[in-house]
Amino acid sequence: MSCAASGCRMQMQGTVGGELTRPFSSRGRVRAGSGRAALVPTLAAMVLVGSATGARPVVDDRGAKPGEWGFRPAQGVVSAVTPPAFVWRPQKGAKSYALQCSRSPSFQTIDYEVKHLEWNVHCPPTVLAPGRWWWRFRFTDAEGRVSAWSRVRSFRIAEQAEPFPLPDREELLSRIPRKHPRLFVRPEQLDELRRRARSDLRPLYQDLVAQCEKILKHPPPTDEPPKYPPGMKWGSDE
Repeated sequence: MSCAASGCRMQMQGTVGGELTRPFSSRGRVRAGSGRAALVPTLAAMVLVGSATGARPVVDDRGAKPGEWGFRPAQGVVSAVTPPAFVWRPQKGAKSYALQCSRSPSFQTIDYEVKHLEWNVHCPPTVLAPGRWWWRFRFTDAEGRVSAWSRVRSFRIAEQAEPFPLPDREELLSRIPRKHPRLFVRPEQLDELRRRARSDLRPLYQDLVAQCEKILKHPPPTDEPPKYPPGMKWGSDE
């Protein structure tokens, strides 16, 4: 039997009373320095290496420092909108996140779940019923290792909470017109806007045109903004 990971080779082993003795060669002679004690460090090292490479990622559940966003909804908060937005501390090495919400603190039933989140924020596309809820998250790293679940936090949805679900990304993108304009005014509104620019909105339209003409005659500065202040830490929250 070959041990490819450690480079060792075991040929034949003898037993006395069911216990492992030192390895034997094919001629039955004991090989010098190849006893059971010599294998212990090698096997122990192999176990330690395997444990280290397969270690489970640990969730960073530290509370928010001053100036940090922290975890939302915070423990015990009452939300005036449903659903609330969920935010948690970014996890080092995270490739994706999973979020679960339940009406039970033990999560015997999962009432809302989403997986493969790219960012550490999420707003469900559906309302959550009034009452008490519990939520938790976990993450998967680039090697596919999954962390344990985070600390469980609870919140309440007010009885008269305002429904405010956020469409998922696919639905949101599908609502964006393929033609311009797409900001402030949609293509199907152009004819009506042009008609009103010649009628009841004419004074406002003329005033807006005059302001634009003035800016074009004296354009504002377009120089690059000043550099970051000395000591700026790239990738920080500053």
